[in-house]
Formats: sequence, C-alpha cells, structure tokens
Amino acid sequence: MEIKNKIKDWLLWSQKYTQTDMLYVAKGGFWLFIGQAVGFLANFLLIIIFTNWLSKETFGTYKYVLSLLGILSIPSLSGLNSAVLNAASKNEDGSFLRAFQLKLKWGLWGTLASLIVAGYYFFQGNNALSICFLIVACFLPFFNSFSLYDSFLAGKKKFDLQNKLNILVQIVSLSAMAFTLFFTNNIFLILLAYFLPLTLCYIIFFILVKKKFQFNNQASKETLAFGKHLSLLGGLANLNSQVDKIILWHFLGPAPLAIYSVVMMMPDKIKEILKIIGSLAMPKLVVRPILELKKTIPQKTLQLFALSFPIMILYILIVPLVFKWFFPQYVQYVMYSQFYALILLTYPRILSGSVLTAKQKTKELYIGALVLSPVYWVLLLVLTPTLGIWGAIASFLLLEFITFILQYWQFKRIT
Repeated sequence: MEIKNKIKDWLLWSQKYTQTDMLYVAKGGFWLFIGQAVGFLANFLLIIIFTNWLSKETFGTYKYVLSLLGILSIPSLSGLNSAVLNAASKNEDGSFLRAFQLKLKWGLWGTLASLIVAGYYFFQGNNALSICFLIVACFLPFFNSFSLYDSFLAGKKKFDLQNKLNILVQIVSLSAMAFTLFFTNNIFLILLAYFLPLTLCYIIFFILVKKKFQFNNQASKETLAFGKHLSLLGGLANLNSQVDKIILWHFLGPAPLAIYSVVMMMPDKIKEILKIIGSLAMPKLVVRPILELKKTIPQKTLQLFALSFPIMILYILIVPLVFKWFFPQYVQYVMYSQFYALILLTYPRILSGSVLTAKQKTKELYIGALVLSPVYWVLLLVLTPTLGIWGAIASFLLLEFITFILQYWQFKRIT
C-alpha cells in the first residue's frame, strides 16, 4: 500500500509538468500498454514463423490478399468505429447497435466486390487467387462488423476489459496460425486460419459486451452522419495504407512484397504502442473545449516528439541484431527497416489529428484526405518502379510528414 501511495503522489506531482491527468493515464494506460505489448509480441512471433517457415513468394501472396482485403473492406463503413467511440464517450449508447447494423449491411457490398475480384482472377487463369478471394468474400462483412465492440469499450473507458479481450484474440489467432503453418504451406488453409478464429472471437465478444452493458436508447443522427463521413475518409486511408503493397506486387512481384512487409512490421508496431496516448486522449478530447486544447496540445506534441526521437534512434541501433537473430533470411534488407523507422517521428501528429476527429471537423479532414491521397499515389507510381522498395518507403514517409504538418496547421486554425 505504501508503494502504491508513493506512486500516486509521484503521478500527482508530475501533473504540473505534463498538464495531464496522470492518474487517468496510469490507470487506462496500463491496460492499453499490456494489450499493445501482447499484440506486438504476437505479431513478432508470427512474423518469425512466416519468415522461417514460408517462402517469400507464399508470404508475399498472403500479404497481397490481406492488402486487397483492406480495400474491399471500404464499404463496411470503418469510420463508424470512431463515431461509436465518440458516441459512447457522450453516453449515446443507441448509436452502437445502429452502427453495427449499418456496418453489416454495407459490408455485403464488400463481399460482392470480393466475388468480382475472384471472378477476375478466375478468368485470368489464376485459380489460386480466385479461391483466396472467395474465402475473403465469406468472412468480410462479419469480420468488420462484430469487432465494433472494441470501439464501444474504448469510448466507455473500459480499457481493462477492452484489452483483456484483445489479448485473448491475439492468443487465439497466433495459436491457430502457428498450428496451421506447422503442418502446411497451403495458402487457402493459412487464410482460413487467419479469418475463422478472429471472426468467431469477434462474434462471441460482441455478444458478451451486448449482454454486459445496459444500453440506453440515445443515438445522435449527427454522430452517425459524421461516422459516414469518417468512413469515406477511412476508405481513402485504407486505400493509402494498402496501395503501396498492391503496386509493389504488380511491379516487382510477391518476394519484394514479403521483404517490404517484414521491414515495416516492427516500426509500425512500435507506432501502434505509442498510439496508446491517442486512445487515452480521445474520450477526453470529445468533452474538452477547443480553447483549452489549443493551449495544451502544442506542449504535449513537443513532449511526444521528445519521446519518439530516442525510441527511433534506439531502434536504428538494435534492429541489425534483431534481424540477425530472428529473421536471418532477411538480414540483408535491414537498411530498409532503419530508413522506415523515421516514421516514428510523425507519431506526435496523433494529438492534432485526434482533435480534428473529436471535434468533428469534417471539412478539415476532407481537405487533408482529398489533397494528399492523389499526391501519394503519384509518388508511388513514379518512385516504386524506378527505386523499388526504397521508392515505396520514401513515398509513405513523405505522405506521413506532410500529413503531420497539414493537420497541425489545421488544428491551429480551428475555432
């Protein structure tokens, strides 16, 4: 108890320097950190299994299918996840079930699109990819809809329950994939091992959350409408996050895509862990006045930069050893990962971007997406065929740094 009180006193003392509710950060951040740490470990173990048990060609094919999955999921209205988080923060619980119904209904368009892709590859004579996208079509609407419980729990600040469920999902998914890869390299069975356990977990946990909470009937049409705007923006974000892999596949083939996926994995997961602060901040940002945020966000952005810079340097220094020990087949590509680690310097933009979302600044969000996305696609189409993996990484880094500058400028101008 004495240690607990000392920690509490230290957290209270630190608030005058961080200008942040440190007790809230410690309580919620603990479970978010545990969840992200388990997620990082699960992904790290999985990438070790993939790189050591699968050929680059098979792994590249798997990543290509999942990349197109991200694009085929666009009709599932991914922006409703943020809208549900926003609504749950304001006790508008009725938005949760309404958003679920919308995601399930619109997700069927993703199924139709996946069937069209399967048909395209069938007529191209690529039966393997045709069957892959038939598998995607079966799971797509359920996969994207039932996971909505996660956003509801985040909005309710139930970070402990949220991350306990996420940890179970990670354990089940990793176990199923490792078991499958131990016995077979069949791409169809690998995809089933990815989709089936995750979908079953999402359905079970959705039902559990629905039973656990007493939902009121309050639902804001404005929140759901904003969620549809976010879905369009999220569709562009999904396209941006996957188009690089699709262009790599078509210009360079599956093996370079496998290399690209491996070198990006760890910086991306480190960035996900750092995003804990954004997850903690979002429910608070919804209810804080803009004038207060304009005073505190610049200082917090500098604090996050001071955190992310040494993490980036440390990663650049130790990653050669990590590749040597765990990814020996990819050790000659470690420089790609060191270069991509610059992405960590863009992490502090999470605060200004979260304010734009929390305050439902639709115009500013549209401007960012509609201006930057075409620029990114042009960069990819020019740099990837000429510079290969270096060009794809450089294109994404440029997008992230420009987005950082634009979002911070927009944040400073909002009223």
